[in-house]
Amino acid sequence: MMRILLILSVACAVAFGAWLADENMNNYESADMKKRVAEYLQNCNEGSAGDCYFVAHEYMKGENGVQWYSKAAYYYKKACDGGVLKACSNLGILYQNGLGVKQNYGVALQLYKFSCSRFEPDGCNNLGVLSQEGIFVSKNYADALNLYERACAGGSVAGCVNLGDMYAKGIGVAKSRQAALSFYGQACYLGYQQGCDLYREMN
Repeated sequence: MMRILLILSVACAVAFGAWLADENMNNYESADMKKRVAEYLQNCNEGSAGDCYFVAHEYMKGENGVQWYSKAAYYYKKACDGGVLKACSNLGILYQNGLGVKQNYGVALQLYKFSCSRFEPDGCNNLGVLSQEGIFVSKNYADALNLYERACAGGSVAGCVNLGDMYAKGIGVAKSRQAALSFYGQACYLGYQQGCDLYREMN
């Protein structure tokens, strides 16, 4: 399964039918949640894009199984507009999956392209997934391979694992156990447990 990376594994949430916690969301926010974001929210409102990203991250993480996707999208956009490239990529995932915003593959594609063109590795990985799957773009394994290579070289664990999968399964490239092990191992070295598991499975 290809991996689109978002902090806190949004892809997993989507797979299990996560719901949007937008109605009366203030009623669900605990005092602890409000306290966690208060200082960062103030800094964000004063123009700190990095703090906007942190606020979005907290709303994305949520609490007690509830995520505030619309709030996450709002603050990811503020962070993206302020130059935080990972926020642009994460916002793209929300648009791709219709989480907190109306689903729009075109917007997702542009956000991935924007972040990848500025060397944000997860944006390159996510763009690679669209190319490999043929989502809103023509299916192109060569483009996917190139994008995963850029992502992995930049430190995207998802990019390394996706690259390993292509070599392990011979998708658009000759099968190579050695290459697959190398990329799974790289993901493992970067701290991604699934990369470690895949590496062990091939040995």
